[in-house]
Amino acid sequence: MSAAGPSLGRVDDLARLAIHEASHIAVSSAFGDWAPGPAVATRDRGCYEPVPPRVQAEPFDADLLPLVAWPADLRRFLEADVCISLAGQIGEGLFTGTPTGRVEGSVVETAREIAELPPPSTEDHAWAARKVADDLSLSDVERVARSARIAFVGDPESRMVWLRFLELQTTRLLVANEAKVRHIGKVLANAGVLSAEAVKRLLDGHAVLKVAG
Repeated sequence: MSAAGPSLGRVDDLARLAIHEASHIAVSSAFGDWAPGPAVATRDRGCYEPVPPRVQAEPFDADLLPLVAWPADLRRFLEADVCISLAGQIGEGLFTGTPTGRVEGSVVETAREIAELPPPSTEDHAWAARKVADDLSLSDVERVARSARIAFVGDPESRMVWLRFLELQTTRLLVANEAKVRHIGKVLANAGVLSAEAVKRLLDGHAVLKVAG
C-alpha cells in the first residue's frame, strides 16, 4: 500500500503520510491474519507492505459466480485487501484535517521508543529506497479498482454498493483504533523506516480492535 504527496518539504507532509501508512498498518492488523511488514514515510512518499495470508481455493469462473458464492476465505481476503487499501486516504481525512506542522508528544519520549525498537536492517533500507523511487507500483486507488473489477463483472451497481460498504467498515475500524493510528504515525514520522519486527512491537503495545472471523 503506497501513497504519494506533493514534494513541499514540510513537516505537515511527513506527518500526513505517516498517518496514511499507520492507517494501513492498523486496519491490516485488525484482520488478524495479515502479518506485519516494513513501513517507510518520507516527505513525499510512503509505503507499507503487510504479509497477506495464504489463500487456497478450487478454480472457479469469477465472471459467472457472484461474489456471495465465492469461497469464504477468498472473499474475506479480497475484502480485507480493499479495506487495507482504503485505510490510508480515509485515515488522512479522519486524523489530519487540521495539520499543525509539528508532532505531538515529547521528543525525548519518542526518541526513546524508537531507540528501543529493532532497528531497520540493510535490507529494510534498500526496500524503502526502492519503494520511495518506484513510480510504477500500484497506488491504493488502483488496487481497489482492480479488486472491484475482479469481484463484479458487468455489475457496476453492486460494485459501487460493495465499495461504499467497505469504505464505511474501514472508517469504523479506524475510528475504533484512533489511538493506535496516531501513535504509530508519530513513531513512523520520526523514524522514517520501520522494520516488520518494529511494526509488530508497536502493534503489540496497543490492543487493536479486530475483525471477527
